[in-house]
Amino acid sequence: EVKGGDKATAHAVTTLAKEKGWTGDQLTFIGFDLELMTEIKQRLLELDMGAISVIYVQDAYDEEKAMEVIRLAKAAGLDGVDFEADLSVVTPAVVSLAAASGLQTGVWG
Repeated sequence: EVKGGDKATAHAVTTLAKEKGWTGDQLTFIGFDLELMTEIKQRLLELDMGAISVIYVQDAYDEEKAMEVIRLAKAAGLDGVDFEADLSVVTPAVVSLAAASGLQTGVWG
């Protein structure tokens, strides 16, 4: 997890991933800071490492907010979303929208 606003670490770790030849099977970035996650994805694309997933984690307290988060992640060019495991939030409609948007869905709890 990349902490909000930590651009220096994000830059360093994307550079390290390139140097080490890490792949999407070995590394995934997650974080709550949409701007930073977008920057990381752009940097990975610049380094020809776009197969490494960048996942937007966000607190969503209802289905509508989760769908908004999905739309934001898709618009930012990210690879997925991650929500707290709450059946009132991570509904079949939310999972379907994420899938239709080409996004991975993760849950934590």
